Amino acid sequence: FPVTISNASQNLRLVSRTSYSDSEYSLQSTTKNLQTGNVLTNQSVRDNISTGKSFSTNTNLLYRKRFGRSGRNFSANMTLVAGNDNSDGHNDSYNSYYTGIPRIDTINQNFLQDNNRLNYGARLSYVEPAGRGNFLEFTYDHQVNNNDFDRRVYDYFDLLEPQINVGLTNQYEVAFKYNQGGVNWRLAKEKFNASIGTNYQFRVLDGTLLLSETQIRREFQALLPNFRARWQFGTSKFLNLLLS
Repeated sequence: FPVTISNASQNLRLVSRTSYSDSEYSLQSTTKNLQTGNVLTNQSVRDNISTGKSFSTNTNLLYRKRFGRSGRNFSANMTLVAGNDNSDGHNDSYNSYYTGIPRIDTINQNFLQDNNRLNYGARLSYVEPAGRGNFLEFTYDHQVNNNDFDRRVYDYFDLLEPQINVGLTNQYEVAFKYNQGGVNWRLAKEKFNASIGTNYQFRVLDGTLLLSETQIRREFQALLPNFRARWQFGTSKFLNLLLS
């Protein structure tokens, strides 16, 4: 739902969306492989069942403020995205082999999966006029993405207690943090627009592999110059140049 509050010099707009889904999946199949003379070499019987639920919400808050001097303005754009997906299911598989030494392989598994996401961030922008058709823009971006994932697969053998399948089980926690600040000079003319600037970016990845108790941390830094130009030659003719 969108909500807007505004007056002559400022504007506040809130938009929020929420979704929910519920799903069921079932598959039964039989596969047979034959040699020449219709000799059965192997066959497979499978029965897969799973159910799942998914929830997500996305909220955006935008604030804009115009000051007394023409071209001077401030804006703040904030976002919040959260979601959860969870599912569970069962997998039965009976594989029979008739060539060589006859044998039967069986798979009897249950799985549980839960995935939680939480992302939030903000972008701030301030524009200061610097002469006719010239503007200085200062920006700052902050973003955090969190993801917790838990998938557990259990094998069942006869009447024994279920055994966790380490090869198919995965559990981790990840947090990605992003910060970027920059300054840009913009030129706005009737038939020509251009901007040039640079941004400093700092990113951090923190994660934990829960099964092995392994900590992961990575840091990235970058200086990102940029240049954009646009020439307008007519109502439908223009030339764009982008360097970044």
